[in-house]
Amino acid sequence: KEMANVLKLVNGYLMRLLNASIPRMEFEQILKEINNLVNEFSNKPISQEDKSRIVSIIIDRLLEIRRSEVWKSGNIDKITVHPNLENVYINDKYLELIEYIKDRTNK
Repeated sequence: KEMANVLKLVNGYLMRLLNASIPRMEFEQILKEINNLVNEFSNKPISQEDKSRIVSIIIDRLLEIRRSEVWKSGNIDKITVHPNLENVYINDKYLELIEYIKDRTNK
């Protein structure tokens, strides 16, 4: 049940990040929320390990979404050969956000 709750939480965070006009600012808000999460049974703050796991799942999901969009767009060869093509930038917003999240959370 605990993992199901974590995944539900992560999915909510992902939707917020994907729909945010400024994803970095949204992540800052999400990070505050993660840092204030409490265990529903003990009513104590969740562990650093649990916080880290939540952030890792967010990063993994963003990578999955990016790979999926790259695959659908047919830009796979262009990305490996020409990473700066303009039509690829749409997918690189995820990389930028992922790098930002990693920097902010020491991942």
